[in-house]
Amino acid sequence: MKIECSFTGVFASTLSLWFSHRLISLFEMSMNENGRFQEDDIIILVLGLTGAGKSKFINTAIGEPRTRTSKGMASCTYEVEKFEVPRSSESSPHRIFLVDTPGFDHTYMEESEVFDRIANWLKDVHVKIAGIIFLHDIAHDNYSSLNSAIRIVQRRLLGSHPLNNVILATANWSDIEPGERQKQIANTEWGNLISQGARDDQFLNTEESARAIIESIAQQPWKEPLLIQRDIGVPRVCSSSTNSPTATMSSKRPDKHGIEAAGDVTLAKDQWRVDDIIIPVMGRTGVGKSTLVNDAAGKKVVTVGHGMKSCTADIQHVFCECPGDPSRRVVLVDTPGSDDTYKSDEEVLRRIAVWLASSYGQDMKLAGILYLHDITQSRMSGTMLRDLDVFRKLCGEDAEKNVVLVTTKWANLITANVGQAREQELTSVFWKEMMAHGSTTTRFDRSHLWDVMRPILANKTVVDALQIQRELVDWGRKIPETDAGKALASKVKKLEVSHGKAIEGFKHNTEDGTQLKEIEKEARELLKQLEEGTCQQ
Repeated sequence: MKIECSFTGVFASTLSLWFSHRLISLFEMSMNENGRFQEDDIIILVLGLTGAGKSKFINTAIGEPRTRTSKGMASCTYEVEKFEVPRSSESSPHRIFLVDTPGFDHTYMEESEVFDRIANWLKDVHVKIAGIIFLHDIAHDNYSSLNSAIRIVQRRLLGSHPLNNVILATANWSDIEPGERQKQIANTEWGNLISQGARDDQFLNTEESARAIIESIAQQPWKEPLLIQRDIGVPRVCSSSTNSPTATMSSKRPDKHGIEAAGDVTLAKDQWRVDDIIIPVMGRTGVGKSTLVNDAAGKKVVTVGHGMKSCTADIQHVFCECPGDPSRRVVLVDTPGSDDTYKSDEEVLRRIAVWLASSYGQDMKLAGILYLHDITQSRMSGTMLRDLDVFRKLCGEDAEKNVVLVTTKWANLITANVGQAREQELTSVFWKEMMAHGSTTTRFDRSHLWDVMRPILANKTVVDALQIQRELVDWGRKIPETDAGKALASKVKKLEVSHGKAIEGFKHNTEDGTQLKEIEKEARELLKQLEEGTCQQ
């Protein structure tokens, strides 16, 4: 035992010493690299959401795997790092560097930290940026995070800077059938930037296409520094984990205690039977909840969104005949998703909480819950991870045995191998704890849709109560006092702090007050909508 302890102590000391030297080495390397920039170097920032393909673009452009690319769904880039692009006979006579950056909506980093790392690097290098390449994975059809990231880049990095050398490049065309994606993305902040002078392009996973994008910037590099480089202070940014700069959740009590607002939907006593199999369908906006509900009903009973806008605004009930037992009904409850186009996450939680409290107050038992996840998403972004945490807090550990984790949109993948690898990572990392508590997983196959609900139908036990039902009805808590409410509020608190610092940064960085006034006006409008309990379309 003494030998083992001694060995452990020596190993720990050695590891600590190595780690300290490594940190010093990395710091010195960073300082030396920054010092090696020359005045006529062409330096191009590569930005985008996590999983957009930034590192892959850089590796393709330089012709070798120099920067690390993620093999899984978690973000892998944490630091800002530059890579020199080998010169070709047709290339610029100047040295060209691509700067890899952490992705916005990072799995483990707040948006403010991502932006600060980029901003601090820019201020440290003391050289002008020639242009920006902003990459977007064309397979991703949820545009809320994209809009947020583009606003951050435009308002915090660029300001009134000309956009001629901002290249908006779509990537990963080979991973999915694009369909109407180009039309959809044109109606986002992406299209807005293009209308102001930014250029649209495609990265086709070839060195030729990567070089063409780079050369289009190198031919006429920017001469003026970016907005963020003109001032010593680094403005912080607001997290994109919700749809507003700050928010206040309703503090009204459920059901008889009065949290309902006009338009809230509940299931009246005369609409349900004691033997009904009641299954809420939950998940982020755009994962396929309404599609699953319509398929189960055998007809279109709820609106399905095929564009950028959320379609499920209210709780909707769909009654279906139970397979194998026509005397019973399956009641599928279609719910609005987080990251909604028009409603804050707080309002979405409030509406779901109202329904759950009302049903619990009527002694209505849930058979289980379907939680849907879009398998075409290549990253488990920070907002996705936080949404999953809120869902788990809403359910409580005891109820997780009645949760079915459903992956959707398998038909949209070009190869099943990609989906299988993501599925493996979901079950072994992100859903591991839930599965240890009894949650099951399945795939949504539209030709065998009832297989999705089979684990719930086969389970004869019902959910006594979700955590949020006990908190609201049995314990008389307000929504912000529930575990789910607190999880959501922690995001909002960070937003309040970041938004305040961002405004202070703008006061120093904007050339005139116009941009600041526009942002403050937007924030006031959103706050007013949230205080009224809903964001209107």
